[in-house]
Amino acid sequence: MLLEMLRVHGHEVLVARNGQEAVDLACSSRPDLILLDVRMPVMGGLEAARAIRALPESASVPIVAVTASTGSESTAEQFAAGFDEHLPKPVRSGDLFELIARYPRQPAMTPPPANVLIVDDHKRNRDVLHDLVLSLGHVPTLAESGEAALETLRQASIDLVLLDILMPGMDGHEVLAQMKADEALRSLPVLVVSAVDDVRSVLKAIRSGAEDYLVKPIHVGLLKARLGACLEKKRLRDRERALHAELVSSYESLKSAEQARDSLTRMIVHDLNNPLTNIMGYAELVLDLAANGPVPEERLVKYLGIVARASADMARMIQGLLDTARLESGELPVSAVELDAVPLVAEVCADYAARAEKTGVELTCQAGPEPVLVLADRDLLLRVLQNLLANALKHTPKGTTVTVSLEQAESAVLFTVSDTGPGIPAELLGRIFDKFFQMELKKAGAMRGVGLGLAFCKLAAEAQGGAIAVESTLGEGTSMRVSLPAPG
Repeated sequence: MLLEMLRVHGHEVLVARNGQEAVDLACSSRPDLILLDVRMPVMGGLEAARAIRALPESASVPIVAVTASTGSESTAEQFAAGFDEHLPKPVRSGDLFELIARYPRQPAMTPPPANVLIVDDHKRNRDVLHDLVLSLGHVPTLAESGEAALETLRQASIDLVLLDILMPGMDGHEVLAQMKADEALRSLPVLVVSAVDDVRSVLKAIRSGAEDYLVKPIHVGLLKARLGACLEKKRLRDRERALHAELVSSYESLKSAEQARDSLTRMIVHDLNNPLTNIMGYAELVLDLAANGPVPEERLVKYLGIVARASADMARMIQGLLDTARLESGELPVSAVELDAVPLVAEVCADYAARAEKTGVELTCQAGPEPVLVLADRDLLLRVLQNLLANALKHTPKGTTVTVSLEQAESAVLFTVSDTGPGIPAELLGRIFDKFFQMELKKAGAMRGVGLGLAFCKLAAEAQGGAIAVESTLGEGTSMRVSLPAPG
């Protein structure tokens, strides 16, 4: 009934018997409107709508659900699948044409001109085909022999070949054979244009890989139709190859990401296991000692100190994982306000002075007495500086120096943490802030630990409207510089 109503009013209608056919037609025909029954064999309407929406060619085509189900749950499911609205059954003509009027026909997309190679040993034939191809809106290129045709095909970008069969030297059949033997040329469509009106010649050309066979003299309408059909096939093949390449690339990226995630997970478990082993070991030791009498206060304080530090390390690792995930998803609240950076830098240096002294590293703080105003989230900036300083102290050898400096630039404030440690290989610097990157540094022996601190620092700096950069020279040290906006 729908078919008759639409055709009576002059609409061109394509009919699909199931969801899979609907997806295929949506891809190849680019309709102006899709009326899709929800309940169909092979592939249902909901699944078909999702597949159509995933196609670049039909992602924006309006889709209307034709269904007897009008409940709110069914409607929500239809919208979630990609339907724009629904048309209840039984369909009334007034409702149908009112709906169609809401979706005016989109102007047809004109395909770009094609580069057509004309291969014929007779100049007059080449000139005639040249003018015909030009009149059809395409760009002709001429070749007077089979050898010249192959040379052009390997040097220029050609979309279709109009090929004569009877030529001196290399004839059309040999050109076809060489094209099909060449990986780069075998999928190029070839239309044979020949004066030979013989079934055996036609069959030989088709079997050799020609798309079609036209007999001279050429009928313009027939040439236009065959040329258009061949070019559309080529466009679809090119699109299929591009989608395949995209899928392969996506698969490889996903595979690489999964491998990196699995390696990172193993590394995190390993690194969390170290402080956990300390906690469990010293807790059991205290319990064993207590079972035999009072534990000496000195030993108890020592063991509990180790447990406390191990617990703090675990908490820091876990918090880093959680905060990195929250920053990536935009769920961590950021409140940038105007504040003086000088006392903040001094606070960080004071907090880590004892650790620096214990490891034999000289810690210097270069922040003058004059206020340096910055737009930042205080807690977030504090944690960034703590991460950078802890990382520098961790990887700087005894007897060397770590410097924390503060500098007022023209429209930004620069926080720099520099060390004189082993440095980072130049080829690895580009990915130093990648959260999966720590595994490569670990393999190279340049760093140890979970390594999400630098990923967190990058995300945190960017969340405050700033940036982070790294400079490093092997054997000389590394500088991490955070840039945040200054007020005004």
